Amino acid sequence: MKMDITKIKNFFTTEMWQKTEYKSKRKGIAIRLLQKFYLTIKFFIEREHVTFAAQLSFSTIMAIVPIAALIFAVANGFGFGKFIETQFREMFSAQPEVANWLLTLTHSYLTHAKTGIFIGIGLLIMLYSVFSLINTVERVFDSIWQVKGTRPISRVLIDYTAMMFLVPISIIIMSGLSIYLYGFVENLSSFALLGNIARFSLRYLLPWAILTFMFIVLYVFMPNAKVQLSKTIGPSVLASLSMLALQGLYIHGQVFLTSYNAIYGSFAALPLFMLWMLMSWYICLFCAELCYINQNLDYYQCTIEPK
Repeated sequence: MKMDITKIKNFFTTEMWQKTEYKSKRKGIAIRLLQKFYLTIKFFIEREHVTFAAQLSFSTIMAIVPIAALIFAVANGFGFGKFIETQFREMFSAQPEVANWLLTLTHSYLTHAKTGIFIGIGLLIMLYSVFSLINTVERVFDSIWQVKGTRPISRVLIDYTAMMFLVPISIIIMSGLSIYLYGFVENLSSFALLGNIARFSLRYLLPWAILTFMFIVLYVFMPNAKVQLSKTIGPSVLASLSMLALQGLYIHGQVFLTSYNAIYGSFAALPLFMLWMLMSWYICLFCAELCYINQNLDYYQCTIEPK
C-alpha cells in the first residue's frame, strides 16, 4: 500500500510534468486536465480559500437582505414582483423558513425605506453592504489572479454602481423571458414529444445555461486582470453543474436531516442555509482558481521542476 501511494505521489510531482510527446492525443488531453486539477487543488489549499469562503459567506449573509430589497424594488417597478417571489420560494423550497424569513425582512426593509429618516440611513446601509460584498469578492479574485494593484476610486464607484443596477435588471429580463417561455411551453402541451422536450429544457437546461452565463460574467469581469473568455467556459460549466447538484442535494437531502430539524426546530433553517452558502462559495472559488490555471498552465509547466 505504501508503494502504491509513493507511485501516485511520484506521478503527480514528477512524471506528470515531464515534457513527453504522447502518441495518443486523448492521453495528452487527460494529462493536461490532471495538471490543471492538481494545481487548482494545490492552490485552493495553499491560498486559504477555505478562510476566504467563510468570509464571503458572512459578507453575503450581511448583504443578502439589501440585495433582495433592491431586486424586489426594481421587479415591482416592472410588475414582476410576484413572479420573483415565486421563484425565490422555489429556490428555497427545501427550507421554507429561510424563504419566509428573508422575504419578511426584505418587505420590512422596503416598507421602512419609504418613510422618514430611514430613507437616507437605509440607502447608506444598502450601499455599504453591497459595496462591501463586491469589494470582498474582488479582493479574493485578485488574490487568485495575483493582481498587485487596485482599481482607482473612480472606477470602483462606476463599476460597483453598474453591477448594483445591472444585476437586478438582468434578473428582471430573465424573468420576463421565463414567463414568455412558460407560455410557449403551455402551447406545446398538446404535442406529447415536443411538450416533454420543452418542459425538460425549461426546467433543467435553461437554469443551467443562465447559471453558466452568470459564472462566465463573474469570472471575466470581477478580477482586475485580463481574463480570456475562452478560459472561463469550462470552469463555468463545472461551477453551474456543481451548484445545481448542490441545490438538488440541499432540497432532496432534507429527508436525512429530520432528526436535526427535530432538535433545533425552525432554527435548523439558519445553519443549513449558512452551510449551503459556504459550500456555494467553495464551488465558486475553486472554479475561479481553475480559470486562472486554465489560462496560465503553460507558465507553471515551465516553472515546476520535476523532483
